[in-house]
Amino acid sequence: MQENAIKVNNTRLVVSALLTGAALKSGDIARMASEALGTEVKTRSISGILSRISDREKCDLGFFIRKSRQGNTLVYSLVREALDLSENHAYGLTRKIGKDRYSLAQATRDFPRLRKYAATDNSAPRQAIRVIRKLVSAAGPQKVIAMNSAQDDPSADRKVEVSVRYSSRYAVSLTTTFSTFVFICCALVLTLAACSFLAYAFFYHLLIIASVVAGVCFAGIFFWRARSRVREKT
Repeated sequence: MQENAIKVNNTRLVVSALLTGAALKSGDIARMASEALGTEVKTRSISGILSRISDREKCDLGFFIRKSRQGNTLVYSLVREALDLSENHAYGLTRKIGKDRYSLAQATRDFPRLRKYAATDNSAPRQAIRVIRKLVSAAGPQKVIAMNSAQDDPSADRKVEVSVRYSSRYAVSLTTTFSTFVFICCALVLTLAACSFLAYAFFYHLLIIASVVAGVCFAGIFFWRARSRVREKT
């Protein structure tokens, strides 16, 4: 419960910082969050939150977050029209479920000026499969392989995210719909079965020949040793 509370609190602080209208780096927001909480907040933790909430496929607030690169650093800001949102509304757009949830549909009804951003992004084709490298959250589960599922919309297909951790900081994340994930699993099973059948069909005779040759060699060695022992006795 304590880890979840810290994660939610940090997300709200990130949202609050973005609502200032400034273009901010993860280090800037980490300093602001540290001052607000009175304790150190890691830049890596803030980077993970920014990466999630700026991804429109994972978070509705991502429709209104713009990011640009300055050198090797990403800079995040909210579009001007989104600054009319209250902190509770903006934070609610980062939530998938719960009483604090504030849907994208409700936001565009309450703030019509936001519709152009949602409409433009909704009309763009969505990727069936999305593979990215992401930072591993220090507060997240320390698993090598983790799978999460979420229901974005009751009428939409569920999303499945599989993360494979390959270092202490980074993981490879594959995100797709549940139906596509099942299709990929079935395809992998069928591919494995086909490879096994081909191996059986083409190498079965070789395995039999190798087994016979090995048996003959073993028998020859056994009889040769037995004959040598008989000669030594005589």
